[in-house]
Formats: sequence, C-alpha cells, structure tokens
Amino acid sequence: MPALCPHCGCSLEADKPVARDGWTIDPRGRVGYRGAAYEIRLTWASILYALAASEDRVRPDALLNRVSDSENINVISVHICKLRKWLRARGLPDPIDSAIGRGHTGYLWNAPAAASGERA
Repeated sequence: MPALCPHCGCSLEADKPVARDGWTIDPRGRVGYRGAAYEIRLTWASILYALAASEDRVRPDALLNRVSDSENINVISVHICKLRKWLRARGLPDPIDSAIGRGHTGYLWNAPAAASGERA
C-alpha cells in the first residue's frame, strides 16, 4: 500500500511534482513559479496540483475528497478564495478558472503558457 500524506491525502510515492505553464507544484507544500520557490499550505498545494495535473475540469467534490474529511462542499470555495488572495499578495498569477454553469461546476487550470516550452 502506498504511503499517503496524512494532511492532503496525496500519495508520497506516486504524486510526483508536476510542471505546467511556468509553475512547478509539489503536493507536499512547495510551489515554484518561473524559478522562484514558495512554501504553501498543504491543502492549497494539493488543490493546485490536482488542477495542474488534470487536462479537464475538476469537480469540487473531487477536490474536497483530496483535501478534507468535511462533507461541506463550500470548504473548497473558501480554500480557493484564500489561495487566490495568497497568490495576489505575492504578485503571482491566478491559474485557477471557475467553470460554473449548466450543471458543470468545477475548476480548471488556466494559466498562460510559459515561454520555456512547458506543457500548455
């Protein structure tokens, strides 16, 4: 059985850092943007990781299962709101896009592609 992080539920063996659009995201609480490194809350790193690793919309309940034992789906909205404030306070772009409407609620990775040729 793989070792799971007790805080974010990521597999410490399977969930390798992901690089996308100038970002490097390690679900264990470290993110990088264009060479600058930041320590971040595990929950927020896990949310960014799940979005960056997906090519599609990620449903709020899937994010909630990854980061919390709560059954209150609003927990994800609160975390994303706080994460966006954290990003703005550091002058970092917000790579999270809310996909709301027609029964397709979720979140998407939506960051401009980096000039370094990383996966868009």
